[in-house]
Parts: sequence; structure tokens; C-alpha cells
Amino acid sequence: MAMKVVPLAFKGSVPAAPHGGHVRPEPKCSKIIRPSCVKDSLRFGSFWVIMTPVHYQPLMVPAPFLADTPEVANLLHGEKNSRSSEEQERVGCSSEGSSEPEHDSADAPPQMEATVSRMTSAPSEAFAIRQKPGFHRTTLCPYYESQPVSNIVLGLASGSSGYARRALQLRCAELVETEAGAFFLMPNPKYHWTPEAAFNRERKARFVAWWIQPDLSPMLKSWITQALSGCDDCSPPGDLESGVGAPGDFGYSQVQKQPGYLHTYRDLCGVAHVRLLDALTAGIRKYLERMFGESLPSAHVSAGFHYPVRPQYSTLHLQIRVNSGNVCPGEGRGVDLFRLHHRLKLDPTCFQRDDEELSYEATANLRAALLKACDKAGTAACQVGPMKLVLGANAPGKAT
Repeated sequence: MAMKVVPLAFKGSVPAAPHGGHVRPEPKCSKIIRPSCVKDSLRFGSFWVIMTPVHYQPLMVPAPFLADTPEVANLLHGEKNSRSSEEQERVGCSSEGSSEPEHDSADAPPQMEATVSRMTSAPSEAFAIRQKPGFHRTTLCPYYESQPVSNIVLGLASGSSGYARRALQLRCAELVETEAGAFFLMPNPKYHWTPEAAFNRERKARFVAWWIQPDLSPMLKSWITQALSGCDDCSPPGDLESGVGAPGDFGYSQVQKQPGYLHTYRDLCGVAHVRLLDALTAGIRKYLERMFGESLPSAHVSAGFHYPVRPQYSTLHLQIRVNSGNVCPGEGRGVDLFRLHHRLKLDPTCFQRDDEELSYEATANLRAALLKACDKAGTAACQVGPMKLVLGANAPGKAT
């Protein structure tokens, strides 16, 4: 099999990807490569992972050296600040289970020498997933329901997140109230180290809107109202990394999810959730008009929902990008907000039926979570190729 030779610039022992960081094979090879790589164009980080032996022990390269290397810098991290037991008790969080559950699985990828920052995920293999009808309702939903509300969500609801408070202080956060809970919009801390970073000359930004379940919404509204009125007794933490629910806090709270909890967009059902999306869409428009002003009409705006890559993210949350590419580039794991809204208006119960077969790409984290859900529910999960899984009833192939 012939592949296109692409010159790589080396800096020490670490190669840097040319021309935007893509390694693309010749068109004639695409049909051969796609079954194993899932795509015919790879980011350099993904190519690196695929070409690295499983038991390879990487050299410990100093952080300043890696910082200039595209995507390899994503492996750098900072230790999560510890929180006091008094603070945990105040908002009902727990440090137990703060590690990613999928890392406890034998199917999880081997631990890397460098761990992952709160902003970025390590370059990961892409697995092709075929999800049979009924899988979401019978397998994935019960698994997500068994997880308590994450510290990320509780941190927003209680106002213990220093990042959220700072965003509100800068007027780059927004509360959207609906009859079925609320949404809290702010810059996405995975991409903006500080809320201030969302204000930049390039007018490029990414935002996230987390859904807050109805019984936590009054608490959310209360601290926002107090903070905006200047009557807030709890001043914003100076350290954005502090507080329960701060970026990178993957722990679980002691708060249980309500019946009918919205884990993903596939839990949306009925006219009430159509109205929820009505309110969300209107809230986004108001928020972006305030953030971008006269430049908004000429901006490229993309908004959509993804299947959560880890159980701690199993709360409905919308990603928004402005002049920063598309939220749903075609890997099948997400859905465009406006297309979803239109579909629900035409058929409000389409997801409740769960009668579609889905095909999408999954990271190692998501793959591990899916397999754990299958194990708990006793659902078939079969490997039909080196990097392909079929999930659901009568799944053919070799059982995992």
C-alpha cells in the first residue's frame, strides 16, 4: 500500500506537523485506510497515537520544549487544587470518584507519562461505533442515571466555581430560564484559560451552556442575582482553579439526578422540550449579541450537542463556536442545534422511540464508558474490526 510522503519538521526528537497539522494519504488509499483509521485525514496527535506501539515508554521531555509543538503540548497539565472538606460539605460534593470511572476499566487506554490538562484531552484513537436501536434507552440511560450530579454542574448551580463567578463579573455569562430547568452560558474553560480570553482581537471564541435540573435552578438564580446586585457575601475566588466544580474537577457530588434528567440531546422529548430549545435559542442570540455587537452578523456561528465523552459530562450541555469552526464536523457524535430544534418541532417524540441505528466516532474515554454501560446492563458489545464496535441487541462479531 502506497502512502503520500509528507515532510515533517523535527525539533529535537519531536516532529511537528506541517500545513496545519494534518497528515493526509493519497486519495487512492483512502478506502483502504478509512476502515482502520475511521477517516482519511488525521490530526497529527491522532496519527502519533496510532503509530506509537502500545507498550512504548515515552521520554520525559521538559515542558518548555513541548509547549512549542502543535498538539503535543496538549499533554501538559497542572495538578488539581485540593478543596477543603468544609467546602465539600457546604455544596454537597465528594472527592470520592474524582478519577475518571472509565480509567478503572480494563478497556481503558494505558496511563500516559503526562496527564491531561483541564483544557484539552490527550490525542486519542478514534473508534468507529455502530449503535443499534434501543441502546440509548435500555443501556446508556440507566448507566448515566446511576451517576450523581457532577461537581462541574453543582459548581455552577451553587456558585462555588471561581471560573463561573469571574465570567459573571465580566458580564460574559448568561442565565437562561425555562420551564424545564435553566441553562448557564459562559466561555468554555476547556479552550479559554480565563473568561477574559474570550475577548480577543480575532473575535474567536467558544462557549458552553450547561443545563441545570429544575430543583437546582433556584439556587443558581439566587447566587447570580446576589452577585449582579452587589449583595453577594461570597466574593469571587482569586484563583479560577479553586472551588467545587472548577475546571478539571471530575468528581461527583452527593446530589442525585431527578427523574427525567437530561443527560444528552437524545433525552429530549415532547412539546415541553421544544419550548426549552425555543428559550435556549433566544437566550443564545441575546448572549452573542451582547458579546459581539455589530460584528455578529458577519461571524460564523456554530452550535450543537455532543454525546458526552465521559460520565461526568452526562448532563445536557450545548457547545457554541464563533469564528472557530464547526461544533459537529461530521464524526456523527453530535447534532447541530438548529437542525435538532427543527426536527423536534416536526416530531417531538422522535428520540423517545429510539428506533434509529447510529454511527459515530468515539475517543478511548467514550469507548470505555460505553463498554462499562454494556457490562452493567448485560448488553451485547461486539468487536467487528480492529477499531470498530457494534453495540446493542444481536450485535454480530467477537464479544469484547
